[in-house]
Amino acid sequence: MTDDLLKVLGTLNYKYVVLPPYASTTMQNFFLKQQGAHIIYNQSSSIILKNNYYTPRIFATTESAIVMGGLESFSSLCKIESLNLNQTALIFAHQIDTVPLLTQNSLNSSDTLIFVNSDIVDMVKG
Repeated sequence: MTDDLLKVLGTLNYKYVVLPPYASTTMQNFFLKQQGAHIIYNQSSSIILKNNYYTPRIFATTESAIVMGGLESFSSLCKIESLNLNQTALIFAHQIDTVPLLTQNSLNSSDTLIFVNSDIVDMVKG
């Protein structure tokens, strides 16, 4: 199992996770071991976690990264310690256009090019 779930949820505007008294021990342990989890309430067998990776619905980024790989690569991106999802706009190459990526201006203006289950040859495919 992953310990990066709160990074993903934070990017999707989730600030809190509520663990009710009837949540299984496995479920509670899973969320309590997540990176970025901070207990703000723990009474009556209920726990509320604040997500330190929370990002408002609309936010400005200082960097952009082109991702060669589909949306399924999102969980792999969370494993990259130097990639801050709160400061990096992710541009998935397959959604840009039908024109090969090498001819796109977005390639030149991007800070990073990330390959996930992909190859450099995919950049020239249309």
